[in-house]
Amino acid sequence: MPTRKVLIKLLLILIIGITFLGLSLKNDSVLAKYQIREDNLPPNPFDRIAHFYEALAQEDWNTIEGLSTPALRAYTRLPQFREKWRNIIAKNDGLEFEMFLVSNQYIDEEKGEAFVLGKVHWNSKTGNIKNYNQAVLLTRTSDGWKIKELKNFSSVTIVEDFYQAISNEDWSQLQRLTTGRYWSQLEKAGVISALRTERKKFNKEVYVFFLIDRLWEAKKTAFVSGEVTWKPLSTEFAENKVTIRLLKQGGQWKIDNVKGHWDLKK
Repeated sequence: MPTRKVLIKLLLILIIGITFLGLSLKNDSVLAKYQIREDNLPPNPFDRIAHFYEALAQEDWNTIEGLSTPALRAYTRLPQFREKWRNIIAKNDGLEFEMFLVSNQYIDEEKGEAFVLGKVHWNSKTGNIKNYNQAVLLTRTSDGWKIKELKNFSSVTIVEDFYQAISNEDWSQLQRLTTGRYWSQLEKAGVISALRTERKKFNKEVYVFFLIDRLWEAKKTAFVSGEVTWKPLSTEFAENKVTIRLLKQGGQWKIDNVKGHWDLKK
């Protein structure tokens, strides 16, 4: 039977409160809009994240500014930022923040700094908004914890798109996301043909998904590590810890190696 962890990741039905260090489920946590009342908790930097995204969905700029440092406040006041969110809300009827699935987190009480890496989950009647990974940096001020910066990493998006292409049986897209060298290696080793066969046999919509744990991104090289879950909610499910190397080619990230499955001989 699937592990409890797989059920949490896929169905997103377990909504939990966050304690001072965050509640951990096999190293995964959830920041949700339904939380234990703040007056029952010690000061917690991470609960600010859920309130921030919920305020974004409602265009509640007063709440967003109250949760932000002056620098982030200035950024969220930019006309292009607010216009972007107006367009997102217009295209997604009934947009709601669902949860922030945490894959890594760090807090330094002495320095008053905190960092959380995870995936933002949204829900809408039209379903036109994608969930995405984001890093959130926080700092402690005289007014309590404030969100300092939101960071997106394009290399992580490529990794997610890579596994989504497998799930969608979009082999052309899969090839576009890999370097020519690595694609040739996968084909010669029989990996692509095996994926095609196995995916066709599995008749459920979700075949594989990826949850990030760590990343390192430079100008031309990036490494993304995390956990890949295959055939979730089935008796055949399997999990792999992977590290993925990406190279930037023509201004675009391309996957050049996956270590953890399909380990190819040199």
